[in-house]
Amino acid sequence: MDTWTSLDISAAAMKRAQKLREENDRVRKQAEAELARARELISDIAELLDTRGLRRC
Repeated sequence: MDTWTSLDISAAAMKRAQKLREENDRVRKQAEAELARARELISDIAELLDTRGLRRC
């Protein structure tokens, strides 16, 4: 394999790695937002149960 082919392969691998990092960041941010929403819902449910005297914890 010559130097240029090796450099082309390395550049392609770096480009793919960057795309994967960007996709990972996007998915992580989406998961964080969904987790925050789930926590809000749990808090709302706990508050409703508390106001009705049904919360046990």
